[in-house]
Amino acid sequence: MTADHPTIDPVFQALCPPLLPEEVALLETDLLEYGCRDALAVWDAAYDSEEQVGGRLLVLDGHNRLRICQEHGIPYETVEIELDDRPAARIWIRNNQLGRRNLTPAWRIELQLGNKADWAEIGQERQAHGQTAPGKTLLSFGDKSVEPHNTRAEIARAAGVSTGLVAEAEVIRRDAPELWERAKAGEETIGGAYRKVRQKSKRRDLEQKRQDIAAQLRQSPEAPLVELADFRDWLPRQPSCDLVLTDPPYSTDVDDIGAFAAEWLPMALGRLLPTGRAYIFIGAYPAELLAYLSVALPEQVLVWTYRNTLGPKPALNYVRNLQFILYYRMPQAPPLDCPLLMEQIAVQDFNHPARSADRLHQWQKPDQLAEQFVRHATKPGDLVLDPFCCTGTFPLAAARLGRVGRGCDNDSASTEIAWSRGCRRG
Repeated sequence: MTADHPTIDPVFQALCPPLLPEEVALLETDLLEYGCRDALAVWDAAYDSEEQVGGRLLVLDGHNRLRICQEHGIPYETVEIELDDRPAARIWIRNNQLGRRNLTPAWRIELQLGNKADWAEIGQERQAHGQTAPGKTLLSFGDKSVEPHNTRAEIARAAGVSTGLVAEAEVIRRDAPELWERAKAGEETIGGAYRKVRQKSKRRDLEQKRQDIAAQLRQSPEAPLVELADFRDWLPRQPSCDLVLTDPPYSTDVDDIGAFAAEWLPMALGRLLPTGRAYIFIGAYPAELLAYLSVALPEQVLVWTYRNTLGPKPALNYVRNLQFILYYRMPQAPPLDCPLLMEQIAVQDFNHPARSADRLHQWQKPDQLAEQFVRHATKPGDLVLDPFCCTGTFPLAAARLGRVGRGCDNDSASTEIAWSRGCRRG
């Protein structure tokens, strides 16, 4: 390739925000009708140390025009830009784009962050050759001097965005390149992409925390024992316990809630010691509540309410943002271990895990609420049973507080999750 024939460097071209297909079509129509009226900006790379070849002109501006002109035999002119090296050439390209194109905020930040890296490379190169450290006027751009942007505030000012947006952009560029490309293309806002990155990071951190806790539990004799079994087979085999804490299937999941409650509830209450207690979570349906009250009258009906997952607004009724908790107390049960009065009120207000990254199934209960009931009704070393333990939330809460947790569930997928969380296989 001679000096009269410029070539496209893929690295340089990638620095330029791509034209949309319709923009390319309009450019081609204009060139065919009026010719190439603007000279292509080129740089002579003959003495660039990375090239080590002579007479090579690299396009700095006009990549699309050059391709179209070459395809159709359209004459064009070039203007040579005098630059010292590739970092300076890359800075020239980015600043040229910033001065001529309507860009998304992500592209403006991308160009300025790229300049930051190249200014650093220029400074290192000069220092390596014993030259003065770079100041604020290292590169001429048109008829003015260009200043390097080293701090986040300088980058934000040059890109016309906030420093917070630059900080978010840096995280996206580093952790989610695919989202960053979408933001540059205008398909995703920087804020929206950042929230997705943070959510992914939180899920990753939470999963790592789960794995760490599970590993610690597996090495501990206090790890709860969870068995893949039906309550009919499991409950009769269990010793008498200090607490039954469970969340059985609701009326929406069983054919006959009355028959179901009559079958399992007496079995579970029958495992309680004379000093024991039980907390039974049920759905907020009048028929379900009536079915359980008809089997065994509780000491109280408590309420768990939440406001962070309300769902669609009903037309005729009220939003059902609660669940009932049937509280049973055996005759010799000691006073509740509840030093805080706000923990002893009948209505407990905790966010639903449905909006949390640690949600494992639809009706998972809050860990804080589970631990609260375990603390109120038991002491370290006491036995806590859960005949419908699902993914192990209640047995794990018991184990974290030094109690002995045991549970069962007839769903293999749920027990696999419970085992992965640190429960022992029963």
